[in-house]
Amino acid sequence: MSSDLRSMWEAAGGRVPKNWRFQTIESLLEHQKSIAVGVMYPGSDTADGVPLIKVSDIKNGEVQGKPSFCISREVDEEYKRTRLYGDELLITLVGEPGDCAIATDEMAGWNAARAVAVVKLKNPDLRHWLRQMPRDDYEQLAATAALFPDAMKDSELEEIPKEWAVGALSDLCHLNPESWSAKTLPDTVRYVDLANAKRGEISEIQNLGGKDIPSRARRILRHGDTVIGTVRPGNRSFALIGENGLTGSTGFAVLRPKASYWLEFVYLVATSEANIERLAHLADGGAYPAVRPEVVVHERVAVPTVSIAQAFNQYMQPLFSKLLANRKDAILLADLRDTLLPQLLSGELSVADIHQEVAA
Repeated sequence: MSSDLRSMWEAAGGRVPKNWRFQTIESLLEHQKSIAVGVMYPGSDTADGVPLIKVSDIKNGEVQGKPSFCISREVDEEYKRTRLYGDELLITLVGEPGDCAIATDEMAGWNAARAVAVVKLKNPDLRHWLRQMPRDDYEQLAATAALFPDAMKDSELEEIPKEWAVGALSDLCHLNPESWSAKTLPDTVRYVDLANAKRGEISEIQNLGGKDIPSRARRILRHGDTVIGTVRPGNRSFALIGENGLTGSTGFAVLRPKASYWLEFVYLVATSEANIERLAHLADGGAYPAVRPEVVVHERVAVPTVSIAQAFNQYMQPLFSKLLANRKDAILLADLRDTLLPQLLSGELSVADIHQEVAA
């Protein structure tokens, strides 16, 4: 995981010391539900109730004494997910977003208001280090936490946030939205085959014309499409399309997001290990195992709210854009290599000639 995160970071232009190890915030959490926001509906102040930490109670990195406002035991039970045990990190979401405080043993049994994020880490000692992170990092973490509801609900996919829904990929994308016919197929195409799309990378785009265009070159591809090979899906012939003007094989299922903010979500769900393994298991046909394109978008998924999808798109879009730009550069360099190398080997072109042209 650390090497994958490093590769993604460096592919997007980031640089860090070689001996540093990458970890996601999620990997530091005690479990996946260990970041939450507190009580949305506190009700009236309740004598002898449960102290409720509000944003106004957090100043200069500390909780300023015992809160004066208390919620009832019934409300506390409803929001028990953010009930404190004394080893959490508290982050304010409004007022001065990013202010944080360390919960102490004396706060065990208290609760937090909606405007305070409660973070529980595997190693509570990390709280002291995380407090020193730049405010911008906290603001981003706090803003993300604020998007999630304060309660979960049961579903066919186990527990999901209460405002989310269970759906299928087909709810979020169009399947094979455009295809060439025999009459509309252009004289030349820039063709992507299953063999040239592996594990998110397109290694080659073939320029074909006339009789060289295979009969399976029919899928019209556009920027933002996700393509997944339906023949031998276990081979992981999938990629995100980063430009217009390409034509894909009919061996691809083409997924086009219904809204631009679903682009990264659709790609990551469709190409997840769980979905690829599902498709590989369902593939039939003996020596030519395949699945129907419709099967690709039948994957059941927890669908977030539009606001969360838009926020996810905002965070991920710059990284995806950089990855696509790097891929385009790699293909260009490969084409340049394939053009120049035969000329260099045959003597038609020499390194001295190149140096002279560059100097000129």
